[in-house]
Amino acid sequence: DLIKLIHDKQQELREYLNRRERRALKIHDPVRIKNLEKIIGHLDRLLVFLVPSGEGTYDEQKIASLQSILDQITAPENISFSSAWELADMLEVQLVRFGDDVYILTLLKALEASIDADEKSGMSSQNVKKADINGLLEGYFNGKFKEHHKLQEARQLLEYLLQAQISGYRRDRAKALLRGNYLRIIAASISVSIALLAIFFSLAEKGKNNPDYINYLILTVIFAGALGSILSRAIKLGKQPLDEKSKTSEETPLGIRALISWWKVFFAQPAIGAASALILFFVFYSGLVKIDELALGPSHYSVLGFLAGFSEAYFIGILDRVAGSTGGSLQ
Repeated sequence: DLIKLIHDKQQELREYLNRRERRALKIHDPVRIKNLEKIIGHLDRLLVFLVPSGEGTYDEQKIASLQSILDQITAPENISFSSAWELADMLEVQLVRFGDDVYILTLLKALEASIDADEKSGMSSQNVKKADINGLLEGYFNGKFKEHHKLQEARQLLEYLLQAQISGYRRDRAKALLRGNYLRIIAASISVSIALLAIFFSLAEKGKNNPDYINYLILTVIFAGALGSILSRAIKLGKQPLDEKSKTSEETPLGIRALISWWKVFFAQPAIGAASALILFFVFYSGLVKIDELALGPSHYSVLGFLAGFSEAYFIGILDRVAGSTGGSLQ
């Protein structure tokens, strides 16, 4: 019995959420909890639409589709963040398929209001024209769509828009996960670079009398450059918006393919920063460029190495000065 199954799923989800509330020390995922509660709400609405009304039955394909989703709602404690979100969205599609005429009318009016709001704000986020909505609304009279095909067209339109929205949510979740993975790797790389930089800097600070002074100094500069390069990458990634509608941002949102390609570039990033820092070390150590007759030490070279890795413009600017002093130019 489908109605009994829905009741059972609601009860199972509610009991699970109640148990979680009693675990005060357990960390909660608010988005996952929100979607599980959303599932319960959608199931409750479906119960209303599935109660026999004497006006015919639903076709087997719709019932099979709903049954498939209900079969996936088992062991709530094992439903992941993404699955909870996905199941909630899929049940929203089921509401459109099973909803009565009044429910479909309500969704159409909400869509019409959304289009009006977008037009007033100068946006065009909906993939549907207002005239199409009006044509469907005109087919509704006295609690029913006068022609069955109008109701079917309305269902198809609403489901299409929902599926497009769900696809956008999936894309955003994938972007967020990619960025999260990327930032974790960056954080680990920064931590390692800082630790190694601190070690070699402390060894270089012991002075030039140390027979390994130059080796420690070079390693200090290398890790300073790697750190600068990684940090620069992290800052650029942090500025990237997830939403293409973020018109106030100067950065263009990265797509999934672009984010994936960043992984390959990232693994070369520390090496590029280290190489840039090492080249500038030779420039300043040899005296080709001087800073107000300042006697440079490990701390100065660390800062210069960091800047070389962090800023491409700074690195090229110094090289251009060297090229100019020898009668050449990088231009």
